[in-house]
Formats: sequence, structure tokens, C-alpha cells
Amino acid sequence: MAWNVERLRHVDAIAATIAGQAPHVVLLSEVDKGMARSGNGHLLSRLADRLGHSYAYGVEFLELGTGNEAEQAANGGGANAEDFHGNAITSAVALLRPFSFASTPPAPGSCRSTASRASAAAWRSAAR
Repeated sequence: MAWNVERLRHVDAIAATIAGQAPHVVLLSEVDKGMARSGNGHLLSRLADRLGHSYAYGVEFLELGTGNEAEQAANGGGANAEDFHGNAITSAVALLRPFSFASTPPAPGSCRSTASRASAAAWRSAAR
């Protein structure tokens, strides 16, 4: 199953829909982690727990904004905890050694370089 979950803001409804399909592997795009606009949580972890899946997360980019006007009003103008926006895989089968790589080397000190380091840290954390 593949799904653009639009920041994973509606994690309970998404979990119910996925569980109803009972896929072995789920590919998710547009997954927030530590973003004020989606509650500053680790929603992927919550989703994976509800499904009984393991997961891996890769940061696509650092999101420096806190959302649109409606999202900012809903989060009370809060700041981002981590600024991560990326993609994920959940699996009914354990992911033993997930890893991420950049297809082209980022420039030293670039935002992409920072995102690559953050992505590597997120993958290591998910593998535990």
C-alpha cells in the first residue's frame, strides 16, 4: 500500500484505514516528525504501534515553517521541535537494518547535508 498521508495529522483515521486493508508493507509520503503543525509528535511511531508494524523514516527536507494560518492557529503559534518532513515505510515484518543514503553528495554545510545527518539519526532510532 502507498499513501500520501499529508503530514500524518489524522493518525487515528489513517491507522484504521490501513488496518482495514491489512497490508504487509506501507509506503508513506509527506510524514511530519516534530512539526508544530501536526502536534510536534512522532506520529509515525504512533501509527506503527497501532498497526503492530516496524518502521523506517527518512527526512526529505527540514521544514522551517510552522504551517499555514489555520495550522498555526490550531497549534497556538508553537515552534517546531525537530522540523522534519519526509517519507516512511512500515512493515509487518521486522526491519532489521534499515538505512538511508543520498543519491548525490550534499554540499558541506548545506541544508541538505543537515537533513541527511538528521535522516541517518532517524533511521538509527527507528531500528532500535
